[in-house]
Amino acid sequence: MKYWLGGAVLTTVASATMPALAQSTTRLTTEVSQRTVEQGQSFQYQITAMAGSGEPMPSSPRLPQPAGTTVHGPSVSSQQHVQISGGTIERRQGFTATWTIVPNRVGKLHVGPASVLVGSKQVQSDAVVIDVVPQGQGPAARSPNRGPFGSDPFDFFNRRGSLFPPGIFDDPFQQNDPLASLPDYPPEYKVTHAPDPIAFVRTRLDKKALVVGEQLTFAAYVYGARGVFDLGGLHEPQTADFVSIRIEEDSAGARVYPIDIDQEIWHAIKVREIALFPLKTGTLQIGSMRVGLKGRGYSSRSGLLERLSPPVTVNVSEPPLAGRPPGYRIGDVGSYELSASVEPRTAEQGDAVAVAVTLKGIGNLPLKLELPQSKGIEWLDPQIRGDVGPQAGVVRGERHFQYVVRVNKAGTIDLGEIRLPYWDPQKNAYFTAKAALGSVQMKASARAASKAEAETEQASSKLHRTLGTRKQLGLAASPPTPLTDLPWFWALLALTPLTVVLGEVTRRTTRNLRKTLDARRTDASSLGQQALQSAEKALQQGRGQEAIAAAERALFHAIEGATGLKGRGILRHELAPKLEEAAVDPATAAELTELLAACESARFTGGDEPDAARQIVGKTRRSVAALTRLGRSRKRARSG
Repeated sequence: MKYWLGGAVLTTVASATMPALAQSTTRLTTEVSQRTVEQGQSFQYQITAMAGSGEPMPSSPRLPQPAGTTVHGPSVSSQQHVQISGGTIERRQGFTATWTIVPNRVGKLHVGPASVLVGSKQVQSDAVVIDVVPQGQGPAARSPNRGPFGSDPFDFFNRRGSLFPPGIFDDPFQQNDPLASLPDYPPEYKVTHAPDPIAFVRTRLDKKALVVGEQLTFAAYVYGARGVFDLGGLHEPQTADFVSIRIEEDSAGARVYPIDIDQEIWHAIKVREIALFPLKTGTLQIGSMRVGLKGRGYSSRSGLLERLSPPVTVNVSEPPLAGRPPGYRIGDVGSYELSASVEPRTAEQGDAVAVAVTLKGIGNLPLKLELPQSKGIEWLDPQIRGDVGPQAGVVRGERHFQYVVRVNKAGTIDLGEIRLPYWDPQKNAYFTAKAALGSVQMKASARAASKAEAETEQASSKLHRTLGTRKQLGLAASPPTPLTDLPWFWALLALTPLTVVLGEVTRRTTRNLRKTLDARRTDASSLGQQALQSAEKALQQGRGQEAIAAAERALFHAIEGATGLKGRGILRHELAPKLEEAAVDPATAAELTELLAACESARFTGGDEPDAARQIVGKTRRSVAALTRLGRSRKRARSG
């Protein structure tokens, strides 16, 4: 009861001295632990910012460093307040920011005002004046029963009394060493030495060696030594040899941790976490992460303080050959489970049955399954759906394959078993996920039987006509008239030389026409247009994955037709510079690189979502048109 009553008194005093904020009910209060301190003795400057219900949350506390002082912090903690008055409930939420200040010289010390952001507006607190006296001349220690308000029993800033009830909040004013009051932070943020005195970017990989298709977790952290900062720019590293899936989408809601580095207080935030799946073997590089910092103490000529992380490399190999099961495909890495159902189990010969297969597991789930093959059983292309994404830092999920199977045999037909061999890096061994499909009963169909009889009868009729015998007596058939007895034979013979000439002319004309058509077929620009038409046709038929694959072919053909570059032989991060060297403007080059990366990612993560496929095909159409115009202008320039 003592602490709640004391808090009410303090709130009332602070509210009475606070200036009103224009067009806002956000409350900003200021407190200091002492008004008179000795030189070298630390004291605390604290602001509390509380916003009403429905108002933007205050953020970004800032305190200018007073001359001749050392400032640590701020230490920020969230606050909530509920007040009932006249039957009305008022809710407020915000934070308390505390700075620890050590004066280094005697005299009047002006501290503040501090500021916070409320929406897009900056709101300032009160400034205070502290008397700094020589060592040994400070005020006598207060009695345990006395506070800043004389005999006030609540004693808010006394060593015994506290604004923070014991066991609920830690009192930042009770610590002489600011490093000792730092809250705990996750071990992943720990750094023993700062490579830069102001700010730096650090990256972390969960492993340095892995196999093709295995998940690699990449995380990036930003550290600042001059208080809390804002991010003004974030550029992800180049990962051309990987399929990337974001684990943390952005840093907007990430927590800022105050940590100790080299006996100094720094602020750290995780800005990105990405799951990477390598596509090939070798020593693969992950590029630098570029981050821009802004805020007080983080300025440069451009307005942003930019920092780069060093690039990192990983060693990627294939899973071992020893014990590799038949049918294993490079890249199938993780932990998988297969299940299947067949409906109906009884049908007529020639009818179709539905086979539903579910693939669940951890890792980069494949988009294709090897199916059992048997004479008289026809598997149609499946419909694929599912959800694969990060969960608790690991990419996992499930895919559903819906097959239509046509069975053209009668009797008890065994559909076989679907098998998926995979490498489990956690258990360092190969396993095979299996799903037995079982048997179906196919009844003999009258329709199929009559069709077979008709085909047999038709074949017998043809044979009978060919080998048939005479069934009655009669005159033998007249022998055929020789060609030489026919009058038109000699006329045709006379026209033979003319026929040879016409034939040669026709042959040469046909050969030239074939060469022209072959040249047009092999012309890269024409191939690009054909691939684009295939992509649009597949998109209209709802085959998103085929549409994306055709769009990627169209882009490579169009690039070759316009610039002569074979894009498939160029690494993704080198493609944009090569295009710019070939006189492609930087914006188009960057758009082509991003579009090819989107096609490549869709090929591994699934591309049957209509919106994603439609967006990729639309961008491809515009890019192919731009490259075609570029190629034509170059041809006109060469011919001129």
